[in-house]
Amino acid sequence: MEANNNKMEAPLRKKVCNMCNTTTTYKNWSRHLRTIKHQKNDPDSTIEPRFHEKTKEKIRNRVSKPRKERTQKPHRVFSGFQSSLFERKKPNIKIEDNTHKKSAFNRKVLLFVVNKREFKDINQFLNYSRGIAEKKILGYLKEIGNLKINISVVCRYIKRKPSHENFTTHFTTENKCFYTTTNFNEFYSNIKTTVQKRKDVFIAKGSSWIFKSVLSMEINMYKNNSLRGGSYIELPKWISLKKAIDIPKFEGETNISINAFTHDNGNIVPLQLCKVERETYIDLFYLSEENKEYYCLIKNFSSFCYNVTRPNSIRNNIVTYSGKNAVRVFYEKLKKEALYIAKNYFDINKPMVITKEQEAEFERTNTCFICERSFNESPPTYEREERDMNINKTKVRDHDHLTGKYRGAAHSICNLKYKVPRFIPVFFHNLSGYDAHLFIKEFGINTGDIKVISNSEENYITFSKVLRYEKLDPVTNKTVFEKIELRFLDSFKFLSSSLDKLASTLEKEQCKHLSRFIENKEQSDLVKRKLAYSYEYMDSPKKYNETSLPPMEKFFSSLTGKHITFDSYENAQKIWASFKIKNLREFTILYNTLDVLLLSDIMENYREVSLGDFKLDPAHYFTTPGFAWGAMLKKTSIKLELITDIDMHLLFEQGIRGGLSQCSTRHSKANNKYITGKCEQPGKYLLDLDANNLYGWAMCKYLPYKELK
Repeated sequence: MEANNNKMEAPLRKKVCNMCNTTTTYKNWSRHLRTIKHQKNDPDSTIEPRFHEKTKEKIRNRVSKPRKERTQKPHRVFSGFQSSLFERKKPNIKIEDNTHKKSAFNRKVLLFVVNKREFKDINQFLNYSRGIAEKKILGYLKEIGNLKINISVVCRYIKRKPSHENFTTHFTTENKCFYTTTNFNEFYSNIKTTVQKRKDVFIAKGSSWIFKSVLSMEINMYKNNSLRGGSYIELPKWISLKKAIDIPKFEGETNISINAFTHDNGNIVPLQLCKVERETYIDLFYLSEENKEYYCLIKNFSSFCYNVTRPNSIRNNIVTYSGKNAVRVFYEKLKKEALYIAKNYFDINKPMVITKEQEAEFERTNTCFICERSFNESPPTYEREERDMNINKTKVRDHDHLTGKYRGAAHSICNLKYKVPRFIPVFFHNLSGYDAHLFIKEFGINTGDIKVISNSEENYITFSKVLRYEKLDPVTNKTVFEKIELRFLDSFKFLSSSLDKLASTLEKEQCKHLSRFIENKEQSDLVKRKLAYSYEYMDSPKKYNETSLPPMEKFFSSLTGKHITFDSYENAQKIWASFKIKNLREFTILYNTLDVLLLSDIMENYREVSLGDFKLDPAHYFTTPGFAWGAMLKKTSIKLELITDIDMHLLFEQGIRGGLSQCSTRHSKANNKYITGKCEQPGKYLLDLDANNLYGWAMCKYLPYKELK
């Protein structure tokens, strides 16, 4: 009996886990390997369970024989920790068997799907799939060149009792460029971090879904043609072994971002791209000639690469149309463009990228870069809201949602208000007149609200068309509706002069849009002025087929009562010959195209000057007076006191003068005793005063802004 007791009290064999610094029995060893603590410490599953040789043989036989998959019933207590033996790497299972692919556009778009048995942990699944991803990405890189890649991890969630409803969601990363110099380990590590963050954000929203398992991973790869090609080339040994290593080191020591490019069969290929865009950056071009290698400085990157405004490397072509239902076609084209902008720009929200230097700058600064006030003060707009004072003063990091770049330290409320507006401005020159009525009638036929600000029933200051579109919420994976506004503005209310006079003020370097459309220098010199057009002569569609310009007398305008000058007519003839125009239809299309390009350059130059001087964008205003009012408030930082007394308001209105005015003259005769010598009559003297710039003088005087009585 005593021997039996000693046998029962004999200590059990222990096993030590070096990863977790934990001691457990051999019996509980497999259970320990399935715990969350161990899976976090050993994400690559380097420690295998200890089995008896007979058990190992059973497992080998089970793997080698194809059997129908069985759904494993979860343990009542350890359902969240349980993992199957088949979720570990097995040397006799090929990686290729777990993937399938789809391609499109001559293999310029490729999708790989990694299908595995369900994993209970995302990191464990990503670690297992790393080799598959590396093989596919590097292989495709050699096949077609530089890539853009995003990875989506498909997970399954289950609802709490009693419904037990299943729900599948995707945690997708943003598109990342992958070049020959990209470090795959660092690239994949960032992917893992992003996926985990997306999962944490989903859980933090407080839904009742419980993470169940990982189903698969989708690797989406696209050919990256952002620099006219981007073919794959093997780097020279001296670059791969020396220079490409020196550049990151130099960036870290000097706080300068460096991009290096080369060429391959006429295509521009990036050799080294900076990971963090700093305030100072340098673009270099690598050349090799007769066993000599050297770098050249790229002074103008826009000239170095042609202008691309679409992700698919296609320029935004000018759309022209002549025929029936022109307004309807115009609206449909504009709507299509607006929805493209909304989905590709307005709905982008990239995570913030901030360097150590920027983080240190954020800690040091005491001024909001948006409202330029101290963090001890509230923003100007919210000074009255005492209850939100502490919230308004909170210091936060502001970043651009389109690029992810850190912009500066800001008040919390300034950060929330400083966002991309949900409208697209559309400028017409002299829109407020009759032209606006054409669009209002057509917009009324289509669905969506119309907003109008008008002076009268005939004259509109601005009008807007509201468009609705569907988009997929990346978190809930459900369809939601968003709105975007097409805002039609009159450029004449900002620059009240003819298009011809406004175009004559532009310098050569300011005609950016015109220069991109017309690259020939001879033609460019001819079109830097408004083209003459015979409005009243073009009264029939048949005249569009005429093969020559109308006579000079046909360009008479009854509206102005003037003929065009000989110089303008001669310029029109030169343009006809230089552009090889065949008929008046082509001449009309060119006339409209040049008007649009000139107006684009005029308004962009006006916006550039306004942003430089006042840091205000005229495209956010309706007229010049409104823009001037905003500039005054920004420059003076005045807090205006609102007028609440109706009598005081009427007093100000009565002081407003405008329209026709006249100066009444009176006859007066002087009696200057020093000149006439007539002393018996009272003396009378005349004083002549002339005041210049009365309007400017009045504008320089102080105006009341508070304590009005």
